[in-house]
Amino acid sequence: MQYALLLESFGARVTLHLIGRLNDLIDVLSGEDLDDRIDYLMLNFHGDEGRFCMTELGEDFYELNEPRGEYFGPQEILNYCTLKDVKVIASGCTLDEKQLATAFLKSGCQSYLAPDDYIDGSTI
Repeated sequence: MQYALLLESFGARVTLHLIGRLNDLIDVLSGEDLDDRIDYLMLNFHGDEGRFCMTELGEDFYELNEPRGEYFGPQEILNYCTLKDVKVIASGCTLDEKQLATAFLKSGCQSYLAPDDYIDGSTI
């Protein structure tokens, strides 16, 4: 939320999408749940070994055809992402591994920026 307020103070139009499950993330990455006029997409997730960390749900909570698991990596980006000409900034640890960055670029993103290592917890 703090990032949104900061960006708005510089005149940026900010839309917040709360991601609670993989289908929420897929709706954003596919463009289904995005404004057509976006230039930047900021993904504030934890990352591990070049994959987005997601909370694994109990089997009863998954929707029909929803991917399962606690990670969302390069193959899932290639399967679901259709962000044409969007600049993506991901803030999670190790989310700048080559395979993930390449997947975003192959999916049509104009650029992709993320940390290439684990971030020291005291810097946040």
